[in-house]
Amino acid sequence: MRTVLILLVMLLQVSLLHGQELPARAFTNVTLHHHNGDVTENATIVWRNGTIIETGKKANLPFDAYVIDGGDSLHIYPGFIDGLALWASPDAENNRDDVERPGEPPYDRAGIQPQRLARNFVDGSSDKKMEEGQKHGFTTFVMGLNGQMLPGQLDVMNNQTSVEDKQVFRKTIGLQVAFNAARGVYPSTLMGMMAKLRQLWYDADALQNQQNLHEKNPETYPYPGSDEVLESLYPYLNGEKPLYFAANTPEDIERVIKLKNELGFDLVLVSAEMGYLSADLLKKENISVLASVDLPEKPDWLKDEKKDEDEEDKKEEKKEEVVSDEVQEHRDKQLESYKEQLANIKKLNKAGVLTGIATNGQSLKDWKKAISTLNENDYTDKELLRLMTVETAKVLEMDHIIGKLKNNYMANFTVFDKPFLEEKAKAVYSISAGIVTEIEE
Repeated sequence: MRTVLILLVMLLQVSLLHGQELPARAFTNVTLHHHNGDVTENATIVWRNGTIIETGKKANLPFDAYVIDGGDSLHIYPGFIDGLALWASPDAENNRDDVERPGEPPYDRAGIQPQRLARNFVDGSSDKKMEEGQKHGFTTFVMGLNGQMLPGQLDVMNNQTSVEDKQVFRKTIGLQVAFNAARGVYPSTLMGMMAKLRQLWYDADALQNQQNLHEKNPETYPYPGSDEVLESLYPYLNGEKPLYFAANTPEDIERVIKLKNELGFDLVLVSAEMGYLSADLLKKENISVLASVDLPEKPDWLKDEKKDEDEEDKKEEKKEEVVSDEVQEHRDKQLESYKEQLANIKKLNKAGVLTGIATNGQSLKDWKKAISTLNENDYTDKELLRLMTVETAKVLEMDHIIGKLKNNYMANFTVFDKPFLEEKAKAVYSISAGIVTEIEE
């Protein structure tokens, strides 16, 4: 009798466990584009509870799977990852109010708001922006905030619009910092911002020490009070999390690294549009980069040359343009600078700098155009796919769970109607943490 009761209890437990599982989902007869460039045709991908459980030509379909047949016309890519996105953030507050003492303004007026958490600023207007991100293949993004020197702390978000309680993937992974000065108050200059950051660091360190002393011996050391702004810096002061610091020029990158070494914080460099000029230094300091693809405009004269080349009928009639040596020298320098900036990420990789991507204020429309431009300028499909998936995941130290179409990875992928880099390719479905969103035109 006892044996029968034990068996009944075990069966009940198994039944309850299965009852808690969500039905499996699957796409069949699709083309899988893997992060390493491999392509699997006529494939199946299956996931349950937000996790991939089967992929490949011979993947088994669970009995309860809800199946969508791709009909050999759909292409699945690992979800793209935006290493620092502002496109889901509300617009920055237009705070230019006069203050009695511009040299000692309140924290928020000076653009110093490290206590703000990005996840608290997801609102109704964010849904439309997230939908736009889904159309461009982003299933995961690090949400930053529009602001100034210290806009707030970063959260990793699942790009979902239908399940609010599952939107946050990782809380507070770092602090967003930029040389973006407030107007009309201190610090309004580059040197002022560097000095202010140092002062905040020293003040936070002093307050933390005083609070620790008070806690250990309250009779000897009076309570030092609290400061929400300074206390929000403790994890970075203690080396628990990195600063995501935006800088573009070699001079600014060197300034950031100088602050890093002086104050002792961990660093992920963001944007680094001219990072190739500091590649050796970044490698030496073992600093990862979330690079911008906000590319420079092609020189007008180069656009004109390309236009003329495309107009085959006019080619024979066109007379060769005669330019002076001075103009030609200027054009040569322009072209060299343009090509170097296009090759920024390649040069960082060649130097051994771990590099992912971040839009960091760039519009998603411009982002897609920039990716296509890189593809036309010696970046292969494989290189770009790795950059937008597993390499960005590595910078975020999450490549063990996102960035691949692989068993036990999160079900983060986008279904396109043709290969992503082909003209007029459109996203049909976005799957983020297993949640399916059918994308409307």
